[in-house]
Amino acid sequence: MPAKYLLKLLFAAGLGGLFGEYVAKDHERWFKLGRDAFLAYENHRFETQMAHPTIGFAFVVGMAIFSVGVAVIYELVGLVGDRLFGIMKRRVKDNRMTASH
Repeated sequence: MPAKYLLKLLFAAGLGGLFGEYVAKDHERWFKLGRDAFLAYENHRFETQMAHPTIGFAFVVGMAIFSVGVAVIYELVGLVGDRLFGIMKRRVKDNRMTASH
């Protein structure tokens, strides 16, 4: 497997791990606050956002922009990681060349 794809796979796993940590912290928060606090929060959320949705053009455009933003952030993280990996790879190669002389 080429290093580029391996690096992207590692970064995708890292971002997945960060999301998993976010979900775990959210569960921990609601466990501490209790069932009644969670139900009150969800009831308020339903009444303000779900009962009278305003799905329309603005929502579709907003989600498209959000999706592009997530893709850009993912690619930027991959690019930075690729550059760092390339720098480390060159240093290892240089060290091997100087050690062999």
